[in-house]
Formats: sequence, C-alpha cells, structure tokens
Amino acid sequence: MKPARFRYARPRSVAEAVELLHEHGELAKVLAGGQSLVPMMSMRLAQPEVIIDINRIGPLASLQRHLDGSWHVGALVRHAAFECIKAAGPIATLLRRAAGEIGHLPIRLRGSIGGSLVHADPAAEWPTVVMALDGTLVLESTYGVRRVAMSEFVDGPYSTSIREDELLTGLELPPAPPGLGAGFAELSRRPGDFATALSAVCITADDGVISTARVVAGGMPGGPVRCLEAEAVMVGRAADAVMPSAVGAAARASCHAFDDVHAPAAYRLAMSSVVVADAVTAALASVRPGTGAVR
Repeated sequence: MKPARFRYARPRSVAEAVELLHEHGELAKVLAGGQSLVPMMSMRLAQPEVIIDINRIGPLASLQRHLDGSWHVGALVRHAAFECIKAAGPIATLLRRAAGEIGHLPIRLRGSIGGSLVHADPAAEWPTVVMALDGTLVLESTYGVRRVAMSEFVDGPYSTSIREDELLTGLELPPAPPGLGAGFAELSRRPGDFATALSAVCITADDGVISTARVVAGGMPGGPVRCLEAEAVMVGRAADAVMPSAVGAAARASCHAFDDVHAPAAYRLAMSSVVVADAVTAALASVRPGTGAVR
C-alpha cells in the first residue's frame, strides 16, 4: 500500500517546527527517523495531513557529555551513534549495550532516540533505559519549554503525555553518582526482532552496600515498569550478598502481561524475571565490592 496524500514541510529551526505544530495540531506528524511512522503511513494506520520533517534542524542531532558528567541527547541522535560512544563509565556502557540490540543496522543508522521515545512501543529499548537512568525529556512549543521525567512520560502502549503542539527536542541524563553500576539484558526470538522482555538496572554502592536501585522491566504491554519490589530486595544489602535470581523473581510482582501473537503471558512474565536477573548481574559486576568504585 501507499500513504494517503499529505503536505510536506521541512523546517530549519525548532522555532519554525513548533510554529507548524501549533498551526496544524493533531493533523500533523513529525518525521524524524521514520522507522515507525513511514510503515504506519504505508499501511494507512496513520494518515496525517501534514508531515513535518525535522531532519534539517542540526542542533537536534547533538550528543553531548558535559564536564559535570551529565548528558544532553538531541532528539535526532541516531541509534547507531550510541554504539560509537567513546566515553567510559556505566552510563556510556549502558547506552552502547542497549543501542546494539535495536533492530538491524539499517534501522539503527536511520532511527532516532526521540522518535523511539515518542512512539512508545512497549518493546522499545530506549524508554526502559531512559527510565532506569532517571532521564528527563525536553519538550518545546510556542508557549515555551517543558521538562517531563521519563517515569511520567509514557501513559501506556504507544501513548505519551506529549501535547499535539509540542516537539521533543532532547533528553537530559543526570551525571553518574559515585559507585554507579548499570546493566542491560534483552530477550527476543531472533536478533533484531522486537523484545519479548528486556530490563535496565542502575544501582549505587557505598562501601560495598547497595544504597539505591532502579530496576525497570520493558516489553510489558503497558510499557516499561519500575519494579519497586525488586529494588527493595537489593537496597541495604551487601553487593556480594545480592542474589540476582531473587531480584528477578521479585520483579514479577510489578509486571503484567497477556497472551498475544508474540508470546503467551506466562512466558513473557517468566522471561521478565530472567532478563531482570541478567541485568542485575551485569550491574553488580560493574561495581567493585567494598569500594563502591566503578570498574
């Protein structure tokens, strides 16, 4: 099939893009990487009257790590760019690891982190990773700038709190606290397929004792979920005494699934425990017992 007829606009600045969104509202769709939008238009699942192509807005493709260790990621940064990050540390390692799991190389070369976050596919890697990193999304409109925590951005499958006149321009990640360890794990039927289950975990250790934990499970029908019961299993315990399998089992209390064409609910829930345990194992391995220092 072919897309329905549409008007095409190619703004060269954020100000011009948000003015177009203000003018056309729900009739418009933003084109970033197009890896989700174009197939949906071809199948007539989406029929926008106006396409706003933001690929000529250069600043949106910026990936910066500031001197204080915080990150600013432009909405147009391609998935493949994260695979090429040269920086050391747990945040960079987590970003590289997650990016490598996204689709196949042609998708990673074109798809953008901003498009993935706004599309909010429950099986997508970036919403889970950004939630684990306590990231904040930067949304701009003709009324100004609004910042929304990733944990408050996703309302459900393919649904977010972005307004029809807003443009996601970037993502802010806080600096890594001392003793941060991070891990990522994903399970899919074949490399490049949508994830059956995935998880991102961030922990901090002080003198070998887990002081904070963020455990996020992805691949769930409603989107990524924070697994508070799993976090409680770790916080306050010595890092070398944490049993990843116990954390994975506790994570199931936060996960909900139903049968679909990709996997039965029971299987998806079982695999959520496995990927959480694997991500916890990776996070623990990146923390030196007794020092809280990052390997």
